[in-house]
Amino acid sequence: MAQLAVGFSCFAGDWPQFRGEGGLGIGTGKPPSEFSAEKNLKWQVEVPFGHSSPCLWGDKIALTGLSEGKLVTFCVSRNDGREL
Repeated sequence: MAQLAVGFSCFAGDWPQFRGEGGLGIGTGKPPSEFSAEKNLKWQVEVPFGHSSPCLWGDKIALTGLSEGKLVTFCVSRNDGREL
């Protein structure tokens, strides 16, 4: 398992695809200058290993991962990390 950690800047806007809006990799939020397990972290949750780029939309984060050799798609709450 891997961990998904969400900092406060994650809540600036939607990020609908790989590299964000239009694939440009330009965000509108202001990321923290320091980020660790103790600093600027809102929540973290265990997720399956994978190679996806999370998509953020409204109050949801959609991810893909590998579970028992199969591709899985799942969604967690952007507010608290609970699986939806």
